[in-house]
Amino acid sequence: MNFEIPQGPEFQSQAEKEPLQKKEVQKSHEQMKKEILDLEMKSPFQRYTDNDGIEKLRSPEGEEFRIVEMKDAKDKARIDKVYNFMLQEFGEDETETKVWIKKSIEQNLNWYHLIENKKGEVVSLSSVQHLELEPERGKEEAPRESMIYVCFILTKNEYRAKGLAPELYHDFYRKSLAEAEKKGQKIKGIMGEAVETVEKFLNKFGRKRMYFEDKEGNLHETPYFQPPVDIDDDGYAHSNKVPEHVMFKGVDDRREFKTEDVLRMTKAIYKEYVADVSNYNTKAGYERSWGIMNNLLAELQEALEKSKDGKVFLMDIQEREQMKKKVYRAGKELFEVVKEEEDKE
Repeated sequence: MNFEIPQGPEFQSQAEKEPLQKKEVQKSHEQMKKEILDLEMKSPFQRYTDNDGIEKLRSPEGEEFRIVEMKDAKDKARIDKVYNFMLQEFGEDETETKVWIKKSIEQNLNWYHLIENKKGEVVSLSSVQHLELEPERGKEEAPRESMIYVCFILTKNEYRAKGLAPELYHDFYRKSLAEAEKKGQKIKGIMGEAVETVEKFLNKFGRKRMYFEDKEGNLHETPYFQPPVDIDDDGYAHSNKVPEHVMFKGVDDRREFKTEDVLRMTKAIYKEYVADVSNYNTKAGYERSWGIMNNLLAELQEALEKSKDGKVFLMDIQEREQMKKKVYRAGKELFEVVKEEEDKE
């Protein structure tokens, strides 16, 4: 008796897989272009480039801004302005040092896009990273994947609700797409920490919190810890890990994905926290720093192993409130990440 030879992806040669993989990459790029186009269509601003090649924004009220990316690590005046803006919005404990901002620009670690008013004052600022993910287990030959990690977006209080933040999204989406096209990467999505007060705003961009269901039918928000922000050059931390809400949007608008994907994305973020071995006094310091991150990853993995199906799913505020009622009616619980300030309220 002759059996039909299986023709699934796992039985295809690499030569047969390549056209399909190329299509996957191109599809993610097309999806990213749609995100950028959507922002352009919804923007209230007129964009134009002046004679100096600087991109400018003009509001319906005639207010003008310029939007720039910091590329010159020797631009001390602008670094000082960005640092002071962070200091005003974040406070000293959470503000990046001028040395780090300069190093980030030199090594292309963080992309800083900022919007200035006519006086040259910084009124909105984003810090973003384009991160490459480790290959999924068993798919080492698949195209490399990348994601956009939003470290933060800040807008001066009196300039909020003017639509400036979406203009920053537009620019770093555009840059990340160019980076992925250059490297042949498939773009997985956009991820970042988010305080409770901005959740509704980020839902408008499709970013949502991540949850999983355990075997008993309880729901859990995916736990995420911001690593200590002040690990010294010897790899010692001088503060504690901080629980954070983390929000994600896949460029394909997928509602659920594997827990392994969460681990891969989180590891990519932590890898940037550790940085290169050259940033430490000794190799032991570098390894000590990685030890801190590996402990956090182990905590995350242990939590995700409770998922009944090895998957996480996304919910916005409205979906979560509806799910809460359903879960409570069934006598189950919905456990959320609790930050210290939220616990005090």
